[in-house]
Amino acid sequence: MLEIGDLIEFQRTYLGTNVYNHWVVYIGNLEVIEARPQKNLLKKLAKSDWIKKISLQEATDNSRWRINHFLDEMYPPFEKQEIRKRAEEQLDPKTRTFPCYELTTSNCEHFCHLVRNGKSVSIQVEEKKLLHEVGKEILSEV
Repeated sequence: MLEIGDLIEFQRTYLGTNVYNHWVVYIGNLEVIEARPQKNLLKKLAKSDWIKKISLQEATDNSRWRINHFLDEMYPPFEKQEIRKRAEEQLDPKTRTFPCYELTTSNCEHFCHLVRNGKSVSIQVEEKKLLHEVGKEILSEV
């Protein structure tokens, strides 16, 4: 059962392979708030509409999903209503403090952990950086 403030992680696959995970914050009433890159150049330049409230069904996009609170052990979450308030504040460009979407520094996972735990973290990005460094190290030894 979903509760306000839950972080939901969706597996996005291509040809049967998990390509990346998309994260959203559940705010109740089968609605979520997400950070998503802008595809429209004018909206991207205006830095608008990249944090949206959408239905849980729309966010699901036929993907497998799970509730994921892995960061809670290191950074205790805010109270449920505070998480909701923090997420909703990001919808309005006048009160938004989260930076414009950027894959490696301010993606959907960064957004969700920031509103729930107060810490902007993306394990996906960190894992990719680690794999890149390991790959460079292996290649340098060859």
